[in-house]
Amino acid sequence: DARRVPRRTPMACQFCRGRKLKCDGGRPSCGNCNRRGYPCQYVPVYAYSSSFLRPRHADQRFHSSEQQK
Repeated sequence: DARRVPRRTPMACQFCRGRKLKCDGGRPSCGNCNRRGYPCQYVPVYAYSSSFLRPRHADQRFHSSEQQK
């Protein structure tokens, strides 16, 4: 009884990312975009700024405590 483990797609297309859908990563068009007839666009991960990936709440707490002094 082998269980299937879903494989993680390295990068989701813009449509699936925006709708928070599971993207199959198909090229040139993923299954979701292909089914709907939408243009499928992949944006490389490095195009996002590193500040997008860093949690901001820790920095904000530090700066707000400095301003109160």
